Amino acid sequence: MLAAPGQAAVKSACLSWQDQPARVHTWSLMSDSMTLTAVFTPDEDGWTMAQLAEWPAVVTCGRTVEEAREMLLDAAREMIASYREEGREPAIGGGHVESLTISLAA
Repeated sequence: MLAAPGQAAVKSACLSWQDQPARVHTWSLMSDSMTLTAVFTPDEDGWTMAQLAEWPAVVTCGRTVEEAREMLLDAAREMIASYREEGREPAIGGGHVESLTISLAA
């Protein structure tokens, strides 16, 4: 999880997922034109978890959707910069999506 300094306590608050519908948004990540899908999911403590659908390693959270969006953009930029410093391009996309059935029986 990428977070700003002093946000270690935020990490545990963002890890609890709820059975609430996620809001999905797409935007242009940078002027070199990359559009990714951001998934914003509220947690039980009122925080909003933010993750890139095409690049799940980029995940963060904020007190509001707006704050989570800004932190997600910053985290994505930092990840891209880190890859490029290593002389690599980020591995974005390439995964697949499938439905899973989970038993809710006790």
